[in-house]
Amino acid sequence: MAPNPSKKLNSRWFVGTKSPEEKQELEGIVRNSRTVMTILTRVIDQEVAALEAIKSDDYETPAWACKQADRNGQIRALKKLRLMTALTQ
Repeated sequence: MAPNPSKKLNSRWFVGTKSPEEKQELEGIVRNSRTVMTILTRVIDQEVAALEAIKSDDYETPAWACKQADRNGQIRALKKLRLMTALTQ
């Protein structure tokens, strides 16, 4: 699927840009980085799947709740990044 130029990119891509020209140049770079974004999306999806997988020894440690909370935070952060790599929606 080709990038959808009508879909606005997440504003976080443009933090630190000082001019409309700089923003437009950066947008072109991001939109033309389709291969990199596809690979990054796949890596993020694999990491999320690994974190979401329940392991048999997850509940054997007394600190399982802390471990789960950490895992949930990692998943939340990865999902935020995943939204930034979705250039075709």
